[in-house]
Amino acid sequence: MPDSNFVFATKNPAKFSFFNALLSPLELNLASLLDYPNVEQAPENEPTPEGNAQQKAVHAYERLGVQSFAIDTAFFVEGLTESDQPGVFVRREGPEGKRLSDNEMLDYYAGLFASLGGETTGVWISAIALVNAEGKLHSDAFSSETLFLEKPSRIRIEGEPLNSLQFSRGLRKYVSEMSLSERILAMGARATGILDFMAEHSAHL
Repeated sequence: MPDSNFVFATKNPAKFSFFNALLSPLELNLASLLDYPNVEQAPENEPTPEGNAQQKAVHAYERLGVQSFAIDTAFFVEGLTESDQPGVFVRREGPEGKRLSDNEMLDYYAGLFASLGGETTGVWISAIALVNAEGKLHSDAFSSETLFLEKPSRIRIEGEPLNSLQFSRGLRKYVSEMSLSERILAMGARATGILDFMAEHSAHL
């Protein structure tokens, strides 16, 4: 069993790597569910990212007895009707659609953004939930805007395909082409919100 203060309830290596780096100023000793191959992931069947984050954090805590946190996302695209919004179903073609691979996601969303004129703005919502050593659940959610383009970057990050379709006009780069510090800057209030949340709720360590 890893010698860690917290378990980050994810099996996505790219996601773990990024948030482990984002939270590095707090000097937390993090493990992920990749370190616990016998622990299955939570079903993630809540209608909001905060609900899914809470579900994943509680799921990990109940199975491992270790302080656990989870991050879940949703996004909303300008120009789509409410019923057509991806919301929490980022990896699906709608609520009842199949789960998409990275390549299928790129093709699906590139086609969607093409139908909206080749580029469109959107809003990401990132929710974080944490269960502390006493079993108390804390959660919050943060949002920031982004720009989506139909033409993807040549740079791909496994497990994070939409980074190849998000573009920063200020940095003149796709997110997949950014350094860590540039990605944190591009996340804006979501990055600072998550860092501040963890600083508050890990202060006792």
